[in-house]
Formats: sequence, C-alpha cells, structure tokens
Amino acid sequence: MDFQQTLNAFWLVDNMVSYMPKILEAYKEHKYTFFVVEIAVNQKQQGYMEVFTEDYVEGEYDEHISIIKQDISFIDLPTKVDEEVTTYRFFLELSALEPVTYTLLLTSEH
Repeated sequence: MDFQQTLNAFWLVDNMVSYMPKILEAYKEHKYTFFVVEIAVNQKQQGYMEVFTEDYVEGEYDEHISIIKQDISFIDLPTKVDEEVTTYRFFLELSALEPVTYTLLLTSEH
C-alpha cells in the first residue's frame, strides 16, 4: 500500500488483479502458490509487467516460468539515472481459492 500511495501507482495492483484468472489457472494446473510480479521500465518510461514462478518441470528446476507478460508503452515509475532498466519486484502468495485470497508483498517483507 505504501508503494502505491507514495508513487501514485494504484494501476499496479489493478493490472495484477486483471491477471488473476491466468494465475489461478496456473495454480489449478500445477499447484503454484508463489509468484513474482516484476515491472521493468527503461529511460523512455517503457517496459513490461510479468508474473512468473519457479518450480521443477520434468525433473529439471526452472527458476523462471512465465505466467503472463505484458508490454506497457508508458510506465510512470521512477527510473535510476545510472541504469538502463529499473526493475521493481513484488511477491504474490496465493493462500486460498474459496474465496480467492492472496498477499502482495515487497521483497523486503517476505
């Protein structure tokens, strides 16, 4: 909530919630309950939002299983001057299906 209020980035949670059907599909199919929400923004204020997870696939560990990735033509988050791309990461934990219950955390809160 602090992140959203401080940076006026309420769109972040709105966008993530719009992908809940895909996230729930990944849960139902593979039992994934932990996801990373990543936003990457370049110096031109363009980038993407991606939700991914990690798990074993056919006996091999895969640290990046993409659930959804959306290119975004304008992202109003601050960028670091000395970096070509600034990345923001959050953790999404799904804890119940009826009703759908999840927690979105800053990486420092996990």
